[in-house]
Amino acid sequence: MSLAFRRIEDHQVPTCEGPRTVTVAIPESPLQHVDVVYCADGQVVPELAAALQQSTQQVALPCLVGVHSVPQYRAEEYLYGTNEPARYRWHEQFFAMTVREYAVSAWGLAKERQRNLLFGFSNGGAFAVATALRDPLQFAVAIACSVPRMPDMPVVDSGEGDKPCFYLAAGDLGPEKAIAKHTRRLASWVEKHGLNVDYFQRSGGHNHDFWTREFTNAMAWFRRAVDR
Repeated sequence: MSLAFRRIEDHQVPTCEGPRTVTVAIPESPLQHVDVVYCADGQVVPELAAALQQSTQQVALPCLVGVHSVPQYRAEEYLYGTNEPARYRWHEQFFAMTVREYAVSAWGLAKERQRNLLFGFSNGGAFAVATALRDPLQFAVAIACSVPRMPDMPVVDSGEGDKPCFYLAAGDLGPEKAIAKHTRRLASWVEKHGLNVDYFQRSGGHNHDFWTREFTNAMAWFRRAVDR
């Protein structure tokens, strides 16, 4: 079981609007056998990698692939149902298809659905939830923290087939209290639509300390679910 990352590096993935930075944290384990977490905000990949290495929960390290956000477009790219649907669809396609194909080609990462997870916080958490719902054949799990009210929700396929699972978490300090209400309602909505969801509310605010801590909890939660 790998408990160290071999390297963390930035790559420039071409898009029609110019290159977009993608940060990858590569563990020491053979990459075709590790889980892959696609992160909505690539800027935090070094923080997430450090938190996993320092965690006492001793989980096998995944590969982290993070797409950097563009601050002036973050809401339009991350929130499904905004008044800029074309930009949202473009970003979703880039994230869920282009980046995944690049990751598989460049590093030999696992393409199997059961090894592909999503992670995001705040608007990025909303993106992780919506993407899991809209691309259930690509991603098995969405880990989303501090999810605000989403402008709209994707249609949930009620037919047979693979369905994503959800790990939702929110804090209880400061402005996070209001956001926790939306995250809790989202958990109820997911459950009512027949999907598996675990919701956690713990001490913390709307900040990176809380999100990185929850990410390590979520990876331990995922590993326990896989090992059952």
